[in-house]
This record gives sequence, structure tokens and C-alpha cells, in this order.
Amino acid sequence: MKLGRPVTYALLIAVAVAFVLPLVWMICVSLKPPGEVLQYPPRLLPQQPGLDAYRRVFQSESFDFLLYARNTLIIAGLSLVGVLLSSSMAAYGF
Repeated sequence: MKLGRPVTYALLIAVAVAFVLPLVWMICVSLKPPGEVLQYPPRLLPQQPGLDAYRRVFQSESFDFLLYARNTLIIAGLSLVGVLLSSSMAAYGF
């Protein structure tokens, strides 16, 4: 039984790393300048981190971030209201 616990923790840590690594990679790539993104071999940490990609997204005329954010909030809010109403009616029935 003693050997099972370290093996379980090792597997849990491996699964956690497998889930977190893509998120870390995505954040690191978003901080890289455009020329460094497709560099081979790839590097995890950017040589010159910057927020230029985020600035371009918010200032772009072809990508209306506020419109997309508003649409997302509307859909999420209406979904929340729908789930609350249907769940409360279902709970009242039981």
C-alpha cells in the first residue's frame, strides 16, 4: 500500500503538467514578438517579452474586441437566466 501512494501522486502530477503546459505555452507565445513565434527550435520563454500582441488586438479595426466581448456576455447572461429558471422549476417539481 505504501508504494501505491507515490505512484498515484506521480500520475496526478503528470496529468496536472499535461493540462497546465498548453496554457503556459499559450501565454508565453502571446508575449513573443511576431518574428520569434515561428522560430525553430521553439523556445518556451520569449527573449524580449512584450504586450504588443494584446495592444494590436484592442486597437485593430478588423477585430472589434468590444463587440465580441459584449456578444459573449449577452449569450452567457441569457444562458444563466435560462438555466436558473429551468433548474428552479425542476427542483420545485421534486
